[in-house]
Amino acid sequence: MRKGNYLLLISVFTALCIAVGCFLHIFRRMGSRVWGSYIKKGDSLEEIREIEVDADLLSLEISGGGEGYAYQYEGYEKLLPELSLKDGVLRVSQETEEETRTYFSKPRRRQKLRISLPEDAGLSRVDIEADLGNVEIRSLKSEDFSADLDMGNLEITDSSLGETRISCDMGNVKGRGLLFQSLFADLDMGNLDLEARQRLDDFKIDASAQLGLLEIDGRARGGEFHQDGEKGRIRLECSMGRIRLSGESAAEEGETKNEKTGKDG
Repeated sequence: MRKGNYLLLISVFTALCIAVGCFLHIFRRMGSRVWGSYIKKGDSLEEIREIEVDADLLSLEISGGGEGYAYQYEGYEKLLPELSLKDGVLRVSQETEEETRTYFSKPRRRQKLRISLPEDAGLSRVDIEADLGNVEIRSLKSEDFSADLDMGNLEITDSSLGETRISCDMGNVKGRGLLFQSLFADLDMGNLDLEARQRLDDFKIDASAQLGLLEIDGRARGGEFHQDGEKGRIRLECSMGRIRLSGESAAEEGETKNEKTGKDG
């Protein structure tokens, strides 16, 4: 092929790439108009005893240790979730039209809702359903905790969650400093990495990692692990990804109790 033909092909290819890039940029900008202006909104709340979340396109953070009950939203105006608080139950609802979740109309900036709780707040129930978005839980106390994520990561830190149920279709689940009475986790595609702030040798444990590493208390366990116990139940399943679960030793548990006693005193 002659040099001139090569130059012609390169020119055509370059022009095509520029045209496609401009096309995508224009439609992304047009799509972003669907969501309205980018806003920050927040306010204080009355006492909360339960939280229910049902969101399509939203990152969520629930954290204790604050000065009071409050919320703060940062995102597009038309994606602002609806919040209602009645009889101590905070309900967060967000629905988007399915046709607006295309690549061209995908928001270019994140949407995040933060719910703050005072340090002494103890909830009876937290129920989260999220289609697309990450969830962060920090310093939370709840008797019952449930999180069902379609696509997004879940991160839990220094929290006491009582009866705990976690389901994630695509995303990683990470926990540090956890206390629970029972724990059920089911992941389709993603890694499960949990560190408990309690001993696990008295729990009944059933864990299965079909395509990935299974590690309990720092030791590889093959594809499945089973342990008898009477304190509570732990059931972990992961179809594609690793499972890592660890708890405190007897010495560490004693140190934790001493720290708590010292603080109370």
